Amino acid sequence: GIVHRDVKPANVVINRARGVAQLCDFGIAKDLESTLASLTASGMGLGTMAYMPPEQVGEAKHVEPSADVYSLGATLYHFLAGRPPFSPTNMKALWEIVDQPPPPLDAFRAEVPAEVSALVHATLAKDPDERPPIWSLVEQLAALRARWPG
Repeated sequence: GIVHRDVKPANVVINRARGVAQLCDFGIAKDLESTLASLTASGMGLGTMAYMPPEQVGEAKHVEPSADVYSLGATLYHFLAGRPPFSPTNMKALWEIVDQPPPPLDAFRAEVPAEVSALVHATLAKDPDERPPIWSLVEQLAALRARWPG
């Protein structure tokens, strides 16, 4: 499998004709099965801070697919709230990514359905093992889209 390592709004292209979103810019993606030399070294952080999962802050070498689940959740949060869950501009803000929960979505958009908010917040779990696996996330998003097609 592949870990993108930089899922963010700027790397999502909306295809309105097909009604789908597509991920682009695989420049820092990592093939989990490759034995070739990696572009990351131990202790190196990669990606965009506002969408980076806690485990990727300062250490991008050993990220798993759950890192992309977090970043996708941060991207969905931004699409729904009009801002990312965190806006890291200094070390204190990086601490928030690692240790603090994001503000509730309904603080910015009260009309976001509770099920959507719960799913987005589940993707933003600090512990990678507590995030939904990508296949489950895809199924849940498809079910939510069927219920709220707008």
